[in-house]
Amino acid sequence: MAKRKAKAKAKPKPKAKPKPKPKSKPKAKAKPKPKAKAKPKAKPRPQNPPPISVPICSNFSAPADTEIQWVGIPPTGCVLTQEAGSPWPFNVDPPINLPAPSTVSIKIGLPPGTTYCFLASCCDRPICVTLL
Repeated sequence: MAKRKAKAKAKPKPKAKPKPKPKSKPKAKAKPKPKAKAKPKAKPRPQNPPPISVPICSNFSAPADTEIQWVGIPPTGCVLTQEAGSPWPFNVDPPINLPAPSTVSIKIGLPPGTTYCFLASCCDRPICVTLL
């Protein structure tokens, strides 16, 4: 038998040197985002004056937009109507049947210091309101 030639061992390939990793550049710091412009604060709405209780046949003073709570209305009711020659001072058109089914307030936009008179069926004289 003939001797077989021994297979030549494959020479191990030299391992490639690992490529050096490129040094990472320091990341630029994120620029702070510009703050959104602050919205101007809303002006506080003027609050309505508190409601006032008014005896039905009494003159009274109140600022515009004041809610009127009538007191002393007779059980038979009372009807408010416009006096001739005097502008109507309320937010509800005349006539107003009391007790009123809706809120009655002094109209907005009437000049302060002005007096407005109206008639009430349950009173013996005109009633006047002076705007503050």
